[in-house]
Amino acid sequence: MGRRELQTIRLRDGRWLRFRIDGPVQLLDESASRNSIPVIFAFHAMFLSGGSLLQRSPPKDYIVVCMNRPGYHGSSPVTIGEYDYKDFSRDVEELADHLGIVKFSAVGHSSGAPNALACASFLKDRVLSVAIMAGDPEYAEDTAKEKIVNVEKRKEASASHGSDHGQETTSSQDPDDFEANATTWKDWFLRYCLPNVMRFVPFIQVTNGLKNDFYLERRRYTFRTEEIVQPAIVVLGDQDSIQPNEIGIKVHHRLPNSKLIILKGVGHNQLVRDNILDMVFRRVIELQWSNISPPVPQGLPKTLVDNRGDTEINQEIGCEAPSEQAQYVLEKPIVTTSSSVEKATKKYVDSSHSGTSPLPPCWKCHGHGKKYEKSTKEYTGSVCAVCNGLGTRPASQRSLEQSQQPGVIQPLRGYPISHPLIKFFPDKFAHPRAFQSVESVPEHLLPRVGEFVASLGPSDWRIYQLQNGNKLTVDDFICAYVAAQEMLHRGWSPAQNIETSHGQPLLGGVSVQEAATLLTKAKADDPSASFSHADLGTGCGSVLMMLAWAFMGQIRSVGVEAQDVSFGCLKRGVEWNTGSDGSHPHDLIRIQKGDLRTWEGDEIVKAPYQLITGTPPYFPLDSFVASQNHEQKIRCRIPTRGGASDYIRTAARLLKETDENATKKGGVFCIVEAAFEKASDAVTGTAKECGMTIERRLDVITREGLPPRFSCWVMTKPRITNGTRDGEEENQLPSFPIETMTLRNADLSRTQQYSAAMECMGWVDFETHDKSAKV
Repeated sequence: MGRRELQTIRLRDGRWLRFRIDGPVQLLDESASRNSIPVIFAFHAMFLSGGSLLQRSPPKDYIVVCMNRPGYHGSSPVTIGEYDYKDFSRDVEELADHLGIVKFSAVGHSSGAPNALACASFLKDRVLSVAIMAGDPEYAEDTAKEKIVNVEKRKEASASHGSDHGQETTSSQDPDDFEANATTWKDWFLRYCLPNVMRFVPFIQVTNGLKNDFYLERRRYTFRTEEIVQPAIVVLGDQDSIQPNEIGIKVHHRLPNSKLIILKGVGHNQLVRDNILDMVFRRVIELQWSNISPPVPQGLPKTLVDNRGDTEINQEIGCEAPSEQAQYVLEKPIVTTSSSVEKATKKYVDSSHSGTSPLPPCWKCHGHGKKYEKSTKEYTGSVCAVCNGLGTRPASQRSLEQSQQPGVIQPLRGYPISHPLIKFFPDKFAHPRAFQSVESVPEHLLPRVGEFVASLGPSDWRIYQLQNGNKLTVDDFICAYVAAQEMLHRGWSPAQNIETSHGQPLLGGVSVQEAATLLTKAKADDPSASFSHADLGTGCGSVLMMLAWAFMGQIRSVGVEAQDVSFGCLKRGVEWNTGSDGSHPHDLIRIQKGDLRTWEGDEIVKAPYQLITGTPPYFPLDSFVASQNHEQKIRCRIPTRGGASDYIRTAARLLKETDENATKKGGVFCIVEAAFEKASDAVTGTAKECGMTIERRLDVITREGLPPRFSCWVMTKPRITNGTRDGEEENQLPSFPIETMTLRNADLSRTQQYSAAMECMGWVDFETHDKSAKV
C-alpha cells in the first residue's frame, strides 16, 4: 500500500534528506490524481526518526510524508547557528516539489512541533492546517516575559523598601538575551540538563539534530506564532511527564485558530500510537477546509462553540475524557459549528457557478459519521465508509483550484479541409448551427468562475460544465446515438439528405429559426409531424441537446433536472444553442427543475412521450467510495436521487404504449447502466415489474480485449389488452438480442464503428481527419 522504505533526495545545496512515504502513494505517480488526496508532512520528536510516525497498517485515504529532520538518522547535518526554521521550511518545500505535492498539512510531535509551525508561517500558501502533539513552546519568548515580570517585581520591592541600590543592575539586563542568567526551570533544562544528556549519546546518528534543536529552541523563533492563520489542533496527554500540559496549553493560547484536545491516560510517547496518530491525521485533514472563524479580538474572552466534545474524541480512540477538562474547554477559540457547516453547505448547494464549499457534509451519512439503521431510523450504525466517520467530505486541492479558475469559452474546430463533408458545409460546421456565436456573447451567458463552455459535439453547439464537476462522457453520446437510431428506425428521417463518409445518414435538422415555425405549424395542422422527447436526470443537457440538434424541427423536447448547479448550466446551454432558456411555452427545448422520481411530465410538452432517454448514475452505493469531488459530480455518479430502476419506473409511467399497427407512433426508452451482472439483473427485474419489454441491449467495450464497461438498453411499453400486455406470457423470461460496440482498438485508435457513429451525430473524428486550426 505504501512506499515505506527509506528514500533519499539531494537538496539544492548538496545536503541529503531522508524520508518515508505512507499511504496510497501510487496516486503521487498519477498527475491527474496527485492533488486529489490529502497529504500530511509529519515531523518527529527529538532523538527519534520519521519512522516513529508510521502506522502499522498504511492508511488508505491519505498520504503521510515522514522525513528524518536534518541531522537525524542519515539526513545531512547542518551548521549550528546558521541553519534556522526558515531553512527547514525551504527543505520541506523542496521535498514537496520533488514529490509533485502542491498543498499539504503539517504535523509535529514534541520538538518537531516548532518545525510544523515554521512551515505554516513560511509556506502559508501551501500549508492548509497544522497539528501540534505535545509540542515545545517558544522557550525564549516565555523566559523573556518572565524576566521582565521579575525585573518589575524587584524594582517595586526595591522602591517599597527605600533602597537605592541592589536591583538597579538587574534592570539593565536585556530581556531578549536568553544567554543571561537562568531564571526558570525550562531555562535550566535547556542550558544545563540537555547538554549533559548529550554527552552520553555522541555515537548515535542524532547528535547534530539534537544540537540544532537545542540551539533553535533556546532562541526566539524567526516567525511569530500569533500570526499563523491556518486552523490548528493542539493534542496533549494528561500523563505526559516529559512535556507538562501547561507548556502545550501555552502553544494553544498563542495559536489564534487552534483547538485543544487533552487525552486521558496518554503519555508523551504514547501520542504516536497508531490509533492516536490516525485520529490526529484525520482531524488535521478535516481542518483543511473547515470554516474557522477569525481570531477573537485581543481582550475578549474565548468561548467554545464547537459541536464535538472532547469526550467524544477520547471515546473514539479508546481514551477516557480527563476529569479536569473543563478548565481548558473555556480557553478554546471559536471553531466550526454544526450551524456553520449547514450554512456553508446551503451556500455550496445553491451556488450555480462554483463548487467551493468549506466543508460539505458526507453525501451518504449526511454529516452524522455513521450508517443509517433502518430498525432505529437513526444514524447509529457502523462508521460511514465514505467519510470514515468524519461526517464531512473535504474538497480536494485540485477541485478547489479548478473551482477558482476564470471562466473559459473553449475554441472549436470545424470540419478540416480534408474532410469529405466540408463540401456541404463551407463554414466548417454541420447544420443546424448554434443560435449564439462567440463573437458577441451577452454578459449573462459568459462562463462564471469555475465554469467552461465546451463543445457539445455536434456542429458548434455548446454545453456549460464545471471545471471540477461532471463532464460530458461517452455514455451520454452512446445513449443519444442509440436513441437517434431508434427514431430513424421508426420512420423519422433527418432534414438534410446527406450521407456521411461511412454511408450513414447525417443527422441534423433545420435551423433553430426555421424549427420554431415548423413546430408551431405542426402543432396546429398535423401533430404527427413531430415527436415528443423527455430526458430524465438531464444534468447539464448533453443527451437532451444532442437529440434536439439531430432532429431539430421534428422533435419537441423537455428535460428534468434536480440539482441547482446542473440546472443553471443546462439553462444557459439551452439558451446558447436555441436562443431561449427553456422556460417559455414555445421554446424549442423545455426544461424543468424537479425530481424525476415524482415527475409527471411537462404541461406544454405533455406525456405520454414517444422517446424517453436517461443516463442514471450507476456506481453502486454499497461499494463505491466517493472521491473528494464537487457534490455535482458525486450525484452524477452515485444514485443518491434514484438509480436505473427509478428511471425505468418513471419511463413506464410516461412512455407512450406501442401500437403494433402504427410503429412510428409507439414510444421507446433508452437507458444506460453499468455492465455487470447485478446491474443487469436489476434492469431486467424492474422492466418486468413495470411491464416494459426489452427490445435489445448494446454492450459497450471501451477498448478491444476488455469486458463491456456499460450497456445501453432499449425498451418499449406494450399496449394493455384484456388485462395483459400485448405479447406478454405468464412467467416468460426476458429474451432480447445483445449487440456489442467497441470504441477503441487494441492500439487505442478509434474503431470504424465508433468513428461512423460520431460522424452520423455531427461530430468530427479528429484522430482520423486532419486537425485544422482552432476557430
